[in-house]
Amino acid sequence: MDNMDFITEYVDEIGGDFKETFNDLFDNGYYIISNNTNSYSAAYQDAGYDVRLVFFGYGYQDVSTFIHEFGHYYTSTKGTDNYSYDLCEVHSQGDEILLRLFFLEDDPSDASKYYEYQFVSSLLDTVIDGVMIREFEEEIYKEDVSSLQETWNTINNKYDEFSGDDWYELFIDYDNYYISYATSAMGALVLYAYGKEQGFEKAKEAYLKLCSYDGLGDIEEAFTYAGLPNPLAEDTIKDVVATISHEMENSWK
Repeated sequence: MDNMDFITEYVDEIGGDFKETFNDLFDNGYYIISNNTNSYSAAYQDAGYDVRLVFFGYGYQDVSTFIHEFGHYYTSTKGTDNYSYDLCEVHSQGDEILLRLFFLEDDPSDASKYYEYQFVSSLLDTVIDGVMIREFEEEIYKEDVSSLQETWNTINNKYDEFSGDDWYELFIDYDNYYISYATSAMGALVLYAYGKEQGFEKAKEAYLKLCSYDGLGDIEEAFTYAGLPNPLAEDTIKDVVATISHEMENSWK
């Protein structure tokens, strides 16, 4: 695994059962790292062998990927899998947000700012792509739709300033899953905005509460439980946009 010192420093700062779970993962060898170029090109955690294992395929062994999958792994050890996909992916994306908040607070260098900018931008892309695909789906099922190509062109031109022209690949490759991934990305951005306002420690507390939520409710209920704003509320989204705009103008130049 790349940059383990980097990962360990972050895990030590979180502490508690988060750190215990991390140590347990490596002490017991509950992971598979494959450097075979013919191996499955992905990273994921699964419970198919009586114990939970995390797989890291070739090209999926960087810091962000590990932290992402560990967010899933850590939450899975809390004793329930009764999560919607919307919330499940906040556990992973939120862990990546927390990592960046930690290192930016510890080292406010240009490199740390770029590390933050890079991931926040990718989450924004995920949300925007999800909106574009949703609009596309709504349009193509209308009785008076003229053509798929024309509909694609219209939406692509509408969002040209904010997205590339490869958004349709999500629609093809991930089918309905893109909806939850975009929703969870919004949730992770809420955690980011909360962390920028309240600081790393408060963001850490909120993230750990999200991971310990064992109800069957939706993402909105889970965020209320964690003391976070509703990620689907219009006012919350506006506040997130304002926070990101501030960072763009003052930190990411």
